[in-house]
Amino acid sequence: MTHTIEQYIAECGDHVLHAFSALPRPSKKLEDWKFFTHTEWFESKWNISTVYEVTPDFIHSQLQGIDYDSLVVFHNGEFLMQYSKISDFLKISNQEYKPIFESKSLTQLDIVHTANAKHGVNIRIANTEQSNHIVLLSVVSGSHTLCTASHTIHVEADTQCTITEIIVSEANATESLMLSGTQLICNAGSVCEYTSIQKLHKTSSIVQNIAVMQLQETTATVHAYPLSGAYNRTNMSAYKQGTQAHTNVYGILFPCTDEHIELYTNIYHNVPECETNEQIKGLGKDNGQGVFSGLIYVAKDAQKTRAAQSNKNILLSPTAKIHSKPQLEIYADDVSCNHGSTTGQINREALWYMQARGIDLHKATELLLEGFINDVLETMSNEQVQAYILSHIDTKIAEI
Repeated sequence: MTHTIEQYIAECGDHVLHAFSALPRPSKKLEDWKFFTHTEWFESKWNISTVYEVTPDFIHSQLQGIDYDSLVVFHNGEFLMQYSKISDFLKISNQEYKPIFESKSLTQLDIVHTANAKHGVNIRIANTEQSNHIVLLSVVSGSHTLCTASHTIHVEADTQCTITEIIVSEANATESLMLSGTQLICNAGSVCEYTSIQKLHKTSSIVQNIAVMQLQETTATVHAYPLSGAYNRTNMSAYKQGTQAHTNVYGILFPCTDEHIELYTNIYHNVPECETNEQIKGLGKDNGQGVFSGLIYVAKDAQKTRAAQSNKNILLSPTAKIHSKPQLEIYADDVSCNHGSTTGQINREALWYMQARGIDLHKATELLLEGFINDVLETMSNEQVQAYILSHIDTKIAEI
C-alpha cells in the first residue's frame, strides 16, 4: 500500500497530525530551504514498508576495507540484530526518540522524521581502556520507499570512541526518500569522532539531521561526506552545555551532473570558554549545485569563546553553482571569532606549471583537486574510513 506523506502522518495519530499541520512545509519561501523545490515529495505516493530484504553479501560489500569493533545494521529504518555485531561496551535498547533540544526552524519534514519515534534506537557507549570504532550501516531498499530512522547515541563520561555512520541504498532503491535523525550526547570528559557518509542512488534523496549535545570538557568532531544522491541535505547542530566543550566540523561537498547537495551547520555557544573549528570544502561540476550555510552563535554569557569558520569552493564548469552563507551571531564581548568564504575556479597558472613539467592536463587537474580537499580529509583519524571516502571522491574527479 502506498501513502502520501500526509496520509502517513494521519495514520500515526491525531497528535502527530496536529503537530504536522502547525508547521510550515519546506519551500522557497523559507530562507533555509530556498534552493530546492520539495513540492513533489508531498504530492507523491510512497511505499512506507517494503518486502525487500538486505543480504549479508551486500552488507559485506559496503564495509570492505573498514575494520570495526561493533557493527549496528539498519534496513529501511529497522534495527537488524542478526546482521549486527554488538560488543560488550555497547548497549542497545528500543526507546522512544525524543529530541534533545528544541529547534527554532522546524518544518513538516521534522515531524515525518520523528513520527515513528517509538522505533528509535538508543545506543550507549561505555568507557573502556581503549578507543573503539563503531559502525552504523543504514541500508535503503525498494523503489519509491519512504524510510525514516531515529537514533540517539550516549557517549558515557570519559569515553573515547569513533563512530562511522554509512547510509547507502541498494540498486533497486530508485526515487526513494530517507529522513534520518542521529543525536549524539557527549557526557563529561568524553572524546568522540563522528563521521556521516551518505551514498545513495542517483535518483534518491535524503535529509539527515545530526544533533550534538556537549557537556563540560568534551571534544566532538563531526565529519560530513554526502557522496551521492539526487538531493542530499545534512542539517548539523551542536549545543555546548558545559565549559571547555570543543567542536570540530569538517566536510566536503562535490555535486556533479544534476546532483543537489546541501550542508547547514548551527553551532551554539551557550556557556563560556568553548571552542569551534569549522572547515568545509566544495567542488562543483556539470549542473551540480551545492549549498553551505553555517551559523556560529555566541550567547551573552559565553565569554572567552574561540571560533573559526572557513568555506572554500572551486567550480569546475560554468553551469555548476555553490551558494555559501557563513554567519556569526555574537552577543558576548570577550570573544575571538572569524569566518571566511571564497569561490573560484581551478588555478590555471598551477595547471600550466605542471603541464610544462610533463604532467598531462587531466592528471594535473586530479593532483590539484586532491590537494585542495586533502587538508579536510587528513583531519580524520581512521585511515580506512578516510580511504573509503577518498576512493568515491576520486571517482568523481577522474570523470572530469
